[in-house]
Amino acid sequence: MRYTIDDVSKLTGLSKRALRFYEEKGLVFAKRNEANYRFYDSADLDRIQTILFLTAFDIDLQTIKGILDDPKVDLLSLYETHLGALYEKRAQLDLIISNLSLTIDAKRRDEPMKDSDKFKGFKQNLIDNNDKLYKKEVIEKYGEEAYQKSRKAFSHMSEADFERFGGLEKKLFEALEKASTTTGDVQSLYMKEAYNYHKEWLTMAWGYYHEEAHLNICQMYLDDERFKKHYDDVKPGFAQLLFDSVKKSIR
Repeated sequence: MRYTIDDVSKLTGLSKRALRFYEEKGLVFAKRNEANYRFYDSADLDRIQTILFLTAFDIDLQTIKGILDDPKVDLLSLYETHLGALYEKRAQLDLIISNLSLTIDAKRRDEPMKDSDKFKGFKQNLIDNNDKLYKKEVIEKYGEEAYQKSRKAFSHMSEADFERFGGLEKKLFEALEKASTTTGDVQSLYMKEAYNYHKEWLTMAWGYYHEEAHLNICQMYLDDERFKKHYDDVKPGFAQLLFDSVKKSIR
């Protein structure tokens, strides 16, 4: 069956401009009829569906093009992997929704909430974020055992530990701010303070501490824009200042 660009726009929810953009990028290849109008067939719709799935998985268009153009890629396996991740995400969101509902209900009744209920969903969120950010690097550099130890440390945090963990980063940024606006011995004092906060944060996150691993992770903050942005968005230069603070403190 043939579909015009208007038909495909209505079916997919994509604008005609988006469909033309996908064509320009080599993601979709519309055919042309005798009057030189674009038309699409079912195979094109399959390809567009794949693009929408992969963009929903936060995969960039250049990578998507490589996937679509590679006949060796097992799309079924890729879909199954991401479906499992989506189920996990939905379970996590259900926990957070339940937590928020309990919080709202407690506040409406002006009753204290059980401490054991306050952090449902949030620890899992941190575990998932750590997996996304650190899993590959940790396994490559320190092995599967170190990764599993870190995951276990996170999942077994008490409510008090979890609250302290969240506060450590705030204290770290405060120390970095003070270090960035001072010089000499005073600056060294605040750099040492920043090192100590980050050391404790890593120890809670990993379940262990190693000086070389600490310095390596800070080097990764500088080398990888994802991590560098996290610190430099607070204040430009914070990622470098943290690295310098750690290097100065452990040498």
